[in-house]
Amino acid sequence: MYSVPISLQKSRVFVIIIQLLTAIIDFFHRFFERWIAKQTFRYIACGGGNTVLNWLLYTLSYYYVFHGSYYVSTVKYSYCKCTHYLYAHGYYYVHKVKYGSDIVNLVGGVHVTPRQAAYAVAFSISFPIGFLLSRYIVFPESNIKSGVQFFRYGLATATFVVLTIVLIRVFAWMLPFVRAEISYVFIMIITAVLSYLSQKFFTFKQVDAA
Repeated sequence: MYSVPISLQKSRVFVIIIQLLTAIIDFFHRFFERWIAKQTFRYIACGGGNTVLNWLLYTLSYYYVFHGSYYVSTVKYSYCKCTHYLYAHGYYYVHKVKYGSDIVNLVGGVHVTPRQAAYAVAFSISFPIGFLLSRYIVFPESNIKSGVQFFRYGLATATFVVLTIVLIRVFAWMLPFVRAEISYVFIMIITAVLSYLSQKFFTFKQVDAA
């Protein structure tokens, strides 16, 4: 089973949630236990659920908070503050000029694209949830101290953040005709595989007792 720290055992809601999620995941694992190990199935369930949450937060933030466009900027001019967009309407393509767009102004004069801003929102929520699910449901047998686990989890995640930003740029500039939320699905698949490997063999690995 799992081990919940004493500091968190006082939170009955937290313990109940962990127990409920574990019971539900293990119930469905019975139908796949011949092909998938319990730990792997738990990771797929927790990681998949958190990935869906991340995707929903990204999509909602991109379209409804930061008002991103359906297709990314294809041409930018340095002498005028406008951006040409390529919209597909059936078999016809229409160029539309949108002034002062595709830029989100943050505090301190920092400028980011709607895709990057949406990712920041999704990440800030899915990151702590992902750690808790991995720590108490997927890898509860890990004997590494929680503080070390969190540091390693943050280190690995930081690496994937950089990778994700790079991939967002790559998809935006090399595949501008692909919708933002669709390209993000492929990005999540790549990072999910790498994340599982890093968690299993680095963040939550079992250390042999001396």
